[in-house]
Amino acid sequence: MKKTLDGNSLVGQARRRTPTNLADVAADYVCDLIFSGQREPGTRLQPLLLAEELGISSTPIREALALLEHEGLVTLEPRRGYSVSRLTHTDVEDIFALDAHLESILSCRALQHVTDVEIGQLEALDLQIRHEASTGSAEDVARLNGVFHGVMAQSSPQS
Repeated sequence: MKKTLDGNSLVGQARRRTPTNLADVAADYVCDLIFSGQREPGTRLQPLLLAEELGISSTPIREALALLEHEGLVTLEPRRGYSVSRLTHTDVEDIFALDAHLESILSCRALQHVTDVEIGQLEALDLQIRHEASTGSAEDVARLNGVFHGVMAQSSPQS
């Protein structure tokens, strides 16, 4: 599937900066593929195929892949080429730590506006989540967690 380089494409959404050359455009495109899950960790990235998708030569693609290797998003394997980097244990710990920090800030804001009814809903959901975490499936825990966060979002100030 050929992608366009106009404002309707996904290019640049992941890196959030204005591309200044074709290598930047290609790097943004590859980032979008990675962050959207279209290219999973460990997947080989084929410069000629990526160039064809973007409608550009493979040189800016190779430059983009070198840039993304420096940023840690792709890995160069000798005699095999580039592949999407895998998350390390430390990466996952960092993501969870950042998520916990952001959620604590947002929870404090929401709790300033929560009603007694919502507190009751949150307490009940907390019990359900704890129960499912020890006896149920991960899908049920994730679903209940989504409901919990939905209640929290309703309590948050809208401005």
